[in-house]
Amino acid sequence: MKHVTEQWKSRSLIIMVISLVVCALLWTLSLTDWAAAMNVAVSEPHEKPDASALMIGVVSLVKVMVLTLVPAALCLGILRIINMISRFIKVRIHSTNA
Repeated sequence: MKHVTEQWKSRSLIIMVISLVVCALLWTLSLTDWAAAMNVAVSEPHEKPDASALMIGVVSLVKVMVLTLVPAALCLGILRIINMISRFIKVRIHSTNA
C-alpha cells in the first residue's frame, strides 16, 4: 500500500495529461477526411456480421488491454525519465559542492 500512495498526485496528474493529449489527438483525427471516408465505408448496421462471436470477444479484449496498457506504459516511462533527470541533477549538485 505504501507504493500506491507514494507520489499519487504527480502520477494522477501525468495520467490525466496523457489522457487529455490522447483524447485531443483522437478528436482531431475524427475531423479528418480519412475518418469521414471510414465512416461512409461502414456496412449496414442490421446486416449479419462476418466475424464470429469468439473473434469479436478476442478483439474486444485486445482493444481494452491496449487502451489500458499504453497510457500506463507512457506514464511509467515518463516517471522513469523524471527520476533519472532528478538523480542526475542531484549528483551534479553534490559533485559541484564537494
